[in-house]
Amino acid sequence: MARRTGRGELEFGSDSFLDIVANIVGILIILIVVAGVRVGAAPVTREAVQAMLPAETAAAIPPVTLPEEKPAEPEPAAPGPFASPVVLDETPAPAPVVRPVLPPREPVAVAPPPARPLPSPALQEEIRQLEQEIDRLRQSASLQTAAVIETQQQAALASQTLERLNGQLATVQQQQKLSAQQVAMLQASLQQSRRQLEQLTIDLQEAGKPAPVAEIKHRLTPVSSEVEGHELHFRISGGKVSRAPIKPLLERLREQVSRQRSWLARTSRHHGQVGPLDGFVMDYIVERQPLTALEQLRSGGGSIRIGISRWELKPVPSLNSETVEQALGNKSTFLRILYSAEPNTALTFWVYPDSFNEFRQLQEFAHREGFRVAARPLPFGVPIAGSPSGSRSAGQ
Repeated sequence: MARRTGRGELEFGSDSFLDIVANIVGILIILIVVAGVRVGAAPVTREAVQAMLPAETAAAIPPVTLPEEKPAEPEPAAPGPFASPVVLDETPAPAPVVRPVLPPREPVAVAPPPARPLPSPALQEEIRQLEQEIDRLRQSASLQTAAVIETQQQAALASQTLERLNGQLATVQQQQKLSAQQVAMLQASLQQSRRQLEQLTIDLQEAGKPAPVAEIKHRLTPVSSEVEGHELHFRISGGKVSRAPIKPLLERLREQVSRQRSWLARTSRHHGQVGPLDGFVMDYIVERQPLTALEQLRSGGGSIRIGISRWELKPVPSLNSETVEQALGNKSTFLRILYSAEPNTALTFWVYPDSFNEFRQLQEFAHREGFRVAARPLPFGVPIAGSPSGSRSAGQ
């Protein structure tokens, strides 16, 4: 940036100097033209010539009278074929005239050519002022030329200083870059040394620990049997367990169908819902079902049968579930339900893929407490469901 600024100042100084020189040349040309016009327009008279000559020379020069010139006689026309006839005069020619010989005249002094007239005082004053203006302009041009030269020298010095500073800046930046690279390398080496130290510390601690004793658990081969009698259902999803109140909701469903049997008799299919209870609702489908031959004989052919074809158990947002630690802790809902169950009650766990580890812990606890355990794995997004054509749980 400094170089461009210096170059711009130099160009500006050179243009000013050229403008001054051009003005001086123009003024000189104008002066020459004005002087020539005024001198050429001045009249030359005898009085002006005598005024310019010395007094002795002017008195010695007599006035000169030039002889008058006679007009030339016309020459006779040349004879031609159509010319008029010429009449010859036979009179004799006159005798020749003898001119007297005049004595030679004395030489006459010829005046020198008149000198140019001096310019008027006004013109001389104007010329003097113009000469002073030219001198002033020359001095100003000299000063500006010196200023331009000084500016050029300062610009050259500034350019050299800028180049030197740019070189120093480049050197410092290169040194900073090398220093940053060295710092990064040292930091990476330090982090690697710390990781190695941590690993060595862990290895040392592991070496100081006693060797673990392998514990072999022996369990009898489980034998499963179909669940009969009382059964409790639990749902395990997201690592949490909650009671699935299937039996209480089915009882509510039967009561609701019994209250609406007259209305349901007029339709072949009905969708309904009961609940919520313990954080679950039960969606169901009730359909008109055909009677068997024995039932038709007993009823006389005027009866119909309404049955539940399918039900689904769905959780509500207010579902209260417990982790394994909470479920096996004191005063938990899971333990309260287990300890209040009747003897020979089977436990059925509906397990989703993300909760098999929790199921094993609960299964082991239930076996220690003397409960039979049945597991029903469910894919993600599939609710707990049942139908008359479904299978019963098999407990171990």
